[in-house]
Amino acid sequence: MICWWEPCYAAIAILSRITETGENMPGMEMHIGDPVPPFTQKASTNSGICAFDTAGGRHILFFFFSSSTDPEVEQALKEISYYKNVLNRPDCMFFGVSLDAGDVTRLRKRPDLSSVCFLYDADRKCHNLFGVPAGASPRWVEVDPMMHVCGHFPHSSGATDMAFRALMKRASQPKPYVPVPALILEHVLEPAFCKTLIHYHQSHDPYPSPILTADAIGNPLRMVVPHFKRRLDTPIREKKLVMDLQGRIIRRVVPEIFRVFRFKASQMDRMLISSYDAQDQGFFNAHRDNTVPTSAHRQFAVSINLNDDYQGGELVFPEFSDQAFSAPAGGAIIFSCALLHAVRPVTHGRRYACLPFVY
Repeated sequence: MICWWEPCYAAIAILSRITETGENMPGMEMHIGDPVPPFTQKASTNSGICAFDTAGGRHILFFFFSSSTDPEVEQALKEISYYKNVLNRPDCMFFGVSLDAGDVTRLRKRPDLSSVCFLYDADRKCHNLFGVPAGASPRWVEVDPMMHVCGHFPHSSGATDMAFRALMKRASQPKPYVPVPALILEHVLEPAFCKTLIHYHQSHDPYPSPILTADAIGNPLRMVVPHFKRRLDTPIREKKLVMDLQGRIIRRVVPEIFRVFRFKASQMDRMLISSYDAQDQGFFNAHRDNTVPTSAHRQFAVSINLNDDYQGGELVFPEFSDQAFSAPAGGAIIFSCALLHAVRPVTHGRRYACLPFVY
């Protein structure tokens, strides 16, 4: 008997490695339609790091090159500096990827390129990920809002203008409606229990919520970054309250996750009550919930609204559409931790939420 599916296992194993580690296999060039795995790299950002997984929802252009001292590259960078109107658009992003460690200093001295995000790729992490071989001439790679390669071509005379005009054209087109794979449930928590959780948050010294990220070599970092996230958190320490919350999620949420997503959740992580206040326009920029080793076990986020007397604070999934989601008080929005999502600023009142993960 011929088992026609057996050859698929090797391909699945390779795909799993690429997806989980962000590594490309040696010599494997990315082609149109291939997804770009999450990665971090040293960069010209204020933090010195770029976490690429947060770039989703934008039209992205990469320029790979060996050194800014190359006359051909120098001319291309000069041409790139003419496109400040594109570089500063919220729906576009450009990355220059240099192999030359000396470019860390050289490019910092270029005020005409201050809007450009450069990735310093002396360890070839990005070049290997995209399958750009050693000794290759400069080349361009286009990535769509869903983080899939949608074009690639070698650099040549006129390529800079062509690449940026194409980028602008794609970004100017109406964003297609793509359904978001999120589940909205009502009546997860009853009004009295919502009030109990809100009171617990208010009476237990909530603190500024940190973000969980990683440095350029993948070490986890926990830090408060007000320009990226403004939220107050209170972990639930009272045993009975934790058990009461867990019981409701087990009875009212876990069966629905299995019915819709065919995933059997058996563990919970982070019993947390949070608030976003209009006084400081509480918000959370686009992020994923499982991109560093200490959070990789998380499978689904369960965002439970505890009140509805506020404005703003909607949940959005920029890779899919501009559609905003808000569950009713006591209701929940459940979605994969791998989806890029953001919380819009609260403009009136204060949004209270309970934010556990299941896995």
